[in-house]
Amino acid sequence: MKKTALILAAMVAFSTGIPIQPVTAAAEMDKGVVSAEHIDLTATVEAIDYERRHLTLKATDGKSVTLSASKKVKNFGEIAKGSLVTAEYLDSVAVIVRKPDGTSHPGYLKEVSVTQRGDESDGLPVDTTVALGTVEAIDYALRSVTFKGADGVIKSYKVDSRVKKFRDIYQGDKIYLRVTEPLALRIKPVEK
Repeated sequence: MKKTALILAAMVAFSTGIPIQPVTAAAEMDKGVVSAEHIDLTATVEAIDYERRHLTLKATDGKSVTLSASKKVKNFGEIAKGSLVTAEYLDSVAVIVRKPDGTSHPGYLKEVSVTQRGDESDGLPVDTTVALGTVEAIDYALRSVTFKGADGVIKSYKVDSRVKKFRDIYQGDKIYLRVTEPLALRIKPVEK
């Protein structure tokens, strides 16, 4: 009976174009806590989404970063577009780095949390995003990958220590990269 129901569900999903998410390496990261670099940044608020608790900051060097504000950011409703702020945040971490095999997708991650490197706490929950792109550079010793997404944006990411087969990835490879959202811990207006 269960097998019939599974086959029927797969047939419905296939005929309607609903993507089937196979069990992949994501399962082993489920409910995981990853360590991220703590960053301090002074920047201008370029955009803000109060409902989703997201804001985009533009630094003086012209680079932008979009952050998800944790519940620790109590003054989020007081932050305005155009304001100069200092932000403390945990940077993105790659939690899946793998070559596409033509049959699967890196799947979904649930309850992934981040914490500052060296912190033994349970961490704070974050969303993850996935992209397909090309490895521009890779550093096995530092566990970092420089990735060029389909949008042409090039960015470097630290790779979590639990990512298996990291050394099987090479410069020029097409890969799936699933990363945690950068998470704001504190945002304060800059005193003028």
